[in-house]
Amino acid sequence: MRRIQPLNPTGITGIGAVVAAVVLTPATPTPPDTTIAAPAAGSVWRQGAITFTGGATDDSAIGEVWVAVQDRVSRLWWRPDGTWGAYSRQTATLDGANWRYVWPAAAAGDYGVQVTAKDSEGTPDPTPAWRGFSVDTVAPDAGIDAPPIHDEVYGLRPLTFTGTATDDRGVAEAAVAIKARDSGQWYHPDGTFGDYRQLAAAVARPGALSTTWSFTWTPPRAGKFSLQVVAKDRAGQPDADPPFRRLDVDTTPPDTAITAPAGLDTVLERCRTLRFSGTATDDHGVSGLWVAVQDFHTRAWLRPDGTWGDYQRYTVPVDRPGSPSSTWSYRFTPPGKGRFVVQFGAIDRAGLVDQSKPFHRVEVRRS
Repeated sequence: MRRIQPLNPTGITGIGAVVAAVVLTPATPTPPDTTIAAPAAGSVWRQGAITFTGGATDDSAIGEVWVAVQDRVSRLWWRPDGTWGAYSRQTATLDGANWRYVWPAAAAGDYGVQVTAKDSEGTPDPTPAWRGFSVDTVAPDAGIDAPPIHDEVYGLRPLTFTGTATDDRGVAEAAVAIKARDSGQWYHPDGTFGDYRQLAAAVARPGALSTTWSFTWTPPRAGKFSLQVVAKDRAGQPDADPPFRRLDVDTTPPDTAITAPAGLDTVLERCRTLRFSGTATDDHGVSGLWVAVQDFHTRAWLRPDGTWGDYQRYTVPVDRPGSPSSTWSYRFTPPGKGRFVVQFGAIDRAGLVDQSKPFHRVEVRRS
């Protein structure tokens, strides 16, 4: 039986029929590609408006971009009325190939933003962009370890302050501000004082939940100062109640006086003890007394073990340590026959020593 061939529906034979078939086959659409510029992956933000941004590319124009925000704990999606529930998406603002959307973060939490671009032909991105981020409402907490208390006194030398900082999502940085309490102005890195200024401290473990910080400062002058420490978390929130310390920088040494024995010289029999007494004063408080004993003839200095050698001094207590004015006493038992010089120097809370170093000569004779 003879088979009847179907007619060519185009009415075109040969090469023309093939070309017509190609022209009539629909092209496969190319989907767009969506990217997120902000927020950065794992970033932490303050409560309030957060601006999401990014881009979209396609072989044709971008027609629309959808943004959806999910609570990563509950897996619910944000809605414009502030509630959370089933999947909900919002339309971003388009500017050419760039998109932008402002999300009102109302509470702390861990969130994710999903962004889907759709081109002008209605084809959506089959792999929407996703970015996880967090919102933080808890401010960090800073502490000061050194100085340990208020009103410590230091000399005119480099001072290292230390402390700790903690935060529920990580400490990002710490800063120090130093105020001159007489003028109310704040220290600047060039050594001057003026408007409020924070100086970056060294943070041992940036981003950690707990870290130490340190800051070294060389006072430009003597005076009364206050030290304030401000920690900031990864969201940029500062410590709500920055800790501070008052401190003094002292450049004035104390003053020492010998009240007994009177005069400059005493003759003492061998194996006898001579009792010295006197006063010490300082504007920030006396902490102790230095004593040094020299052999008048050899110029060597007495050591605690009874030998003689290079300059040696040792500390004896005062009656009222820390007081601006105190009495002191010292019993000197000469190590043998000879002439000796007993030298004294009060020490203040900054470690400064009376450079006038009053002295008394003692001659020991055989009894």
